[in-house]
Amino acid sequence: MIHLNHLRKAYRETYNTARALTSGIEAWESCFTKRLYSRKDLTEEDKKIIKEWSIDFFEKRRERDKSGKPRQCTNCNSTKHSDIYCENCTRAMLESQFKNWTS
Repeated sequence: MIHLNHLRKAYRETYNTARALTSGIEAWESCFTKRLYSRKDLTEEDKKIIKEWSIDFFEKRRERDKSGKPRQCTNCNSTKHSDIYCENCTRAMLESQFKNWTS
């Protein structure tokens, strides 16, 4: 648990610094990655884990803000702005799961 807390703290520190130094998602992600890989307090495995977390964050952000390069989803043919996520596919998946939800 201590190790995970250390990774979360390193992620937040790197994220906040990169965000303060840049504007625009592409510059923000580039700065985040450069600062992450220059950290001496993290192992290569730690950096890999944090990079995976950041990929998820930045891809979700691109789709939410429609700030990524527009492309066609190979699943539903709608326009998406993320390499990983498609707003329409996510919506359809959630709607299909509504009947299984409990309050």
